[in-house]
Amino acid sequence: MLGDSIRFRSSEIGYAYNQGGDATLICFHGYGESKEAFYFLEPHLQGRYGMLCIDLPFHGATIWNEGTDFSVDNLLEIISMICARHFSSNESLCLLGYSMGGRIALSLLPALSQQAKKVVLIAPDGLKLNFWY
Repeated sequence: MLGDSIRFRSSEIGYAYNQGGDATLICFHGYGESKEAFYFLEPHLQGRYGMLCIDLPFHGATIWNEGTDFSVDNLLEIISMICARHFSSNESLCLLGYSMGGRIALSLLPALSQQAKKVVLIAPDGLKLNFWY
């Protein structure tokens, strides 16, 4: 995985990527984690998928200076900026979300329904009201 960052307004978004395959797998980590949570997948997906792992606001290498405002439109813009830099525009997308990242992946699905070919949720959190909340 290659680490990089991109400016988004007054914030710096950390991410990692690799290229390859006909689809790009966009990975969203859980609370208190970072992009590195998905590095173990790289050797298993090499040649089949390119990977994009984004550090969400207040996590990993992302320096978020936009307050508590983080919308689906913000994330779509960030994804679009990163994909334009590293990936082909005709690649299909797959979404992978672990824990809190599962909820994020699902929130993107309506906007990416034409591009997203697969969605994988691993231990998705927040889909069902839990008494711990």
